[in-house]
Amino acid sequence: MAEVEIPDDPHFIRRNGGWFRPNAQGYTTRVVEAGLFSGEVARAYLRDCDGISIHRMTSVQIDLAEEIIQARQALARCEAAYARASGGAPFNRSNVVKLVTPALLAQADGGEHAE
Repeated sequence: MAEVEIPDDPHFIRRNGGWFRPNAQGYTTRVVEAGLFSGEVARAYLRDCDGISIHRMTSVQIDLAEEIIQARQALARCEAAYARASGGAPFNRSNVVKLVTPALLAQADGGEHAE
């Protein structure tokens, strides 16, 4: 069987509809959770496994755009629910500082304010 021409730039790998997770540790239906693999690794999977398809990063931009849209819609729903639950106060750090533990607050802002 002839080697398929796959450039060395990063690729996503799918098998039977599921995206390979980073380091090929299982599968996901969400491209945002998928891992990136070198052309060499992609060629090896394509050669050695059935049901494999290889996708360049640019070919999944529509899937990623859909993930972003869905995430923004979910965020808007959460913020609206927060506003309803708080009597109309918008979600921001000063409005929630008394409601959460310091550890949770530190986790929310990347640990910058851990105590």
